[in-house]
Amino acid sequence: MLTSFAPAPSTSPRRAVRVASVVVGTALILTAVLVVGLPLLGVLRRGSADRQALDRWNSGATGNRAGAALAAGGCGGGSANDSYALVSFPDLGNYGYAGVAGDGTWSMLLQRSMVHYHGTAAPGQQGNDVIAFHREPDFQHIDQLGVGGIVDIQDRSCRVWQYRVTQRWTLSPDRITQLGQTPDAELTLVTCTPWWQDYERIVWRAVLVGAPAAPSTTPGPAPQVAVPDPAPVPAVTSSTPAPWVTPRPATSPAPSAASTAGPSPAPVGLGAPITSSPPPGPTGTPSASPTAGPSASPTPAPTSTPTPTPSPSPSPSPSPSPSPSPSPSPSPSPSPTPTPDPSPTPTATPTPSPSPTASSSPTP
Repeated sequence: MLTSFAPAPSTSPRRAVRVASVVVGTALILTAVLVVGLPLLGVLRRGSADRQALDRWNSGATGNRAGAALAAGGCGGGSANDSYALVSFPDLGNYGYAGVAGDGTWSMLLQRSMVHYHGTAAPGQQGNDVIAFHREPDFQHIDQLGVGGIVDIQDRSCRVWQYRVTQRWTLSPDRITQLGQTPDAELTLVTCTPWWQDYERIVWRAVLVGAPAAPSTTPGPAPQVAVPDPAPVPAVTSSTPAPWVTPRPATSPAPSAASTAGPSPAPVGLGAPITSSPPPGPTGTPSASPTAGPSASPTPAPTSTPTPTPSPSPSPSPSPSPSPSPSPSPSPSPSPTPTPDPSPTPTATPTPSPSPTASSSPTP
């Protein structure tokens, strides 16, 4: 009896190749996911965080002009670590590039696309203000920023500090030496190049070209208040002029008085005829002159007549010479003629004429 043996099954090399291809393909896919997908996912996360920070900043600001501090609240939103400064590029306005920088170290670039390196100078302050940022996803054409370009930085007080680029370098990461402090207020920007790669760095150095104006403290123009004109001061017309004013009008009629009375043409209003005591004569004269001077009418003559009456010496009373003095009433000068009051008592002269003195005092 013949027995037949079937050949043992052999593994096909084609199948092995297929299995290997599947394994390699899976590995490549996983590698691609890790190499490309994870960074892309990180860029998308950063972009979302950047947009949220920019929205918070814009909602915190109220459109204040450069240099004007906000009355309350300031610019930005959240903490200073999360929203430190707003960086914009006016010369690249067609791209609308603007980003909010947080305040921290380079590790912050894993969550945000822009960071102000903590410990470097604040915007507008003396020293080197260092800001680094990713070109992805929002700054693809930032390499067009050249020397002479303008960079604006707005701080949390809503003040805008303007810098002008003076130097630009493209360096390998280990060749960067521009991050140290500077004696002047300067800005250093650092980003990666080329786009979506990390081989080299673009470094810009900019200088502060103008500090924003401080908030105005000068008060506005005062409201116009109508100031009334001062009330006109009425001219004081004294019916009874002062004793020293009385002799002044008497100077002109002095000659007539002299011709009428005849005793003394010399000084008007002074008791020149009284030779016995000249010094007291002037003292009594002013008191008598107000009596006759105030009234241009002849009535003062009787007033002067009582003046000699109280005088202790009877000699002046009998003298009829005062009677002619009323005739030249227009000139008050004759009144001094009866002033021959006794020199011994000049004080007695004011006593008989208190009424004119009282009437003259309220006038001024």
